[in-house]
Amino acid sequence: MRLIELCQPSAQEQVRRLFQTWTDKRQKGAEAIHVEQTAIERILRIAHHLPLVTVGVYLDETLIAFTINEVVQDHYYIGHFGKADPTYRGLGLYLECETAKIMAQMGCRYMNHEEDLGIPGLRTYKESLKLVAFLKKYTISLKV
Repeated sequence: MRLIELCQPSAQEQVRRLFQTWTDKRQKGAEAIHVEQTAIERILRIAHHLPLVTVGVYLDETLIAFTINEVVQDHYYIGHFGKADPTYRGLGLYLECETAKIMAQMGCRYMNHEEDLGIPGLRTYKESLKLVAFLKKYTISLKV
């Protein structure tokens, strides 16, 4: 396990490759894949502007799991994305635990775990984690 410099093109390509592996093995619907892939591409484009902490697990120099996290205020971090090759059972949960340890060393006590992006399976997964609370979500719009 190691920290990844997500603003590096080679790291971004590894993330894209693993996402593709994940989608191939999970056999997700095209719409769900498109929504999540769009969100990942968006964060990769702006990675150099954000205080991201990306943690990866490698097997023979091949990325097999990652989390992309952002340190925010009041001892929180946002776990934006987490993907693991489904071949390795339990790897995703292991990486989330190890990521939490790293974030705790950085002063974070709470995690806002991934936007569910309107994907029902992700919402169900989040609820299965026995969360402490849900944060309120707001939509801000400009009237022109």
